[in-house]
Amino acid sequence: MNIEEYIKKQQENGNLTELLLDRKNLDTLPEAVCATQTLQLLNLEENLLERLPDNFSNLKTIEFLDLSENKFREIPSPILSLDKLRWLDMSSNRIKQLPDDFSKLQSLEKLDLRNNKLTTIPADFSKLTNLRKLSLEMNELSSLPGEFSELQHLEELDLTENQLTDLPESFAQLKNLQSLDLDGNPLSKVPAALMMLASIREIDLSNTQLSSLPEDYSCWTKLEYLNLSLNEINSIPEGFGALQSLVTLDLCNNSIKTLPLGLGTLHKLERLNLEENPLGHFPSEICSLSNLAELDLTSTGLKEIPSAIAQLSKMEWLDLSVNSLEELPDALNQLNSLQWLDLKQNKLENFGNALNGLNALRELYAAFNSFQSVDLNPEGLESLEILDLSFNKIAALPDSFCEFEKLSNLNLEENKLETLPANFGKLKQLQELDLSDNKLSELPVSLSKLENLLILDLRNNNLKAIPTEMDVLAATLQELYLEGNPLETAEKERILKIFKMVVL
Repeated sequence: MNIEEYIKKQQENGNLTELLLDRKNLDTLPEAVCATQTLQLLNLEENLLERLPDNFSNLKTIEFLDLSENKFREIPSPILSLDKLRWLDMSSNRIKQLPDDFSKLQSLEKLDLRNNKLTTIPADFSKLTNLRKLSLEMNELSSLPGEFSELQHLEELDLTENQLTDLPESFAQLKNLQSLDLDGNPLSKVPAALMMLASIREIDLSNTQLSSLPEDYSCWTKLEYLNLSLNEINSIPEGFGALQSLVTLDLCNNSIKTLPLGLGTLHKLERLNLEENPLGHFPSEICSLSNLAELDLTSTGLKEIPSAIAQLSKMEWLDLSVNSLEELPDALNQLNSLQWLDLKQNKLENFGNALNGLNALRELYAAFNSFQSVDLNPEGLESLEILDLSFNKIAALPDSFCEFEKLSNLNLEENKLETLPANFGKLKQLQELDLSDNKLSELPVSLSKLENLLILDLRNNNLKAIPTEMDVLAATLQELYLEGNPLETAEKERILKIFKMVVL
């Protein structure tokens, strides 16, 4: 059945209100489409269309129109007659400019023009007074018209990856604007008009070449999300204390060395990202953030963690990776809500008592440290599901290690293991097990009890054979890696007959 026949059949079944013709390789629009008088939604996404027929303007009932990912070089003129159109997506085309009479689309509420080649926005664009959501992401805009402020119903505006260096003063009059994304514009400073947006809740100023920040944030009383990552900021002003509604603050990849005292008063803050800043210490202000649930201190030059971290009782996600930590404070074990902890690439030799009692912890990453043994207590880590201890110096595992009953993913790659505990098979929930690049010369028979195991990596060990008892795993094992072992020829042949997905 071709598209014309499909449309006619749909029309025979009753009033056709929705028509999905996306990804059909259409280079012309089927005539039957324009004869559909009751159509409200038309999806023509990802076709090869360059123009629309004149009688497309007959679709007076259309409210939702998707023409994204086609080959349009301009806005098709028939669209401008669709006075009921509320939602228009023309993203990922080749449009260089908008027609002067684009403002005829008075019912338009959502407009997506991202990933085109627009260099200017006409002044009459401001007459789209019902517009609530506008995306101009990934165009070539260097300025916005002063009349832009007349879009009084605008709530969401995405200007990501353009060439804007400032915003017009009148921009401050967008009294209903709640979300603004300026990511990837060469601003170099925060536009003055931006600081006057009293209704703003989300602002993205990442990767905008900022080196300093304003002092006064008194208008941003409703701000909940602020992204200042990937800039050249070296200090945070004390005025940040006025951001009392802030929930998420992203300051990663800057040059910040200290935090203001006022930051510690942001009691609604739940997520704080300070990754890749030269802090050199754990800022004490952080310990006053009573609602903090996510904290990223990756690559911040930390050498120690203060005991005051115990005050962060709502912490669920903590990244301390790529630092110079040699030990962990016992106070860490008071973070009873902690579910995810990353300690990779530090200088740790043991865990001590730092993790004992973290019964909510589900994922622990501690690769690239200096562990020679594993001093983790299964009784205090009852929820642990993922454990990464790869690239350490672990020579043996204690029998108690096999009490991690919920462990599903275990990575012990690149250690110095010569044997495994005889009761290793007690880890019955294991689905992925990486023992590659160790010194194993034999495997315990109990591995045959790992009935949920899907992936087993044994590469680059000293194995000459694997226990025949493990053959029962062939029914469920999806991947088995054994290359780099001195397996005898007969053993290789036996393994190849039994296991389907095996790499020798």
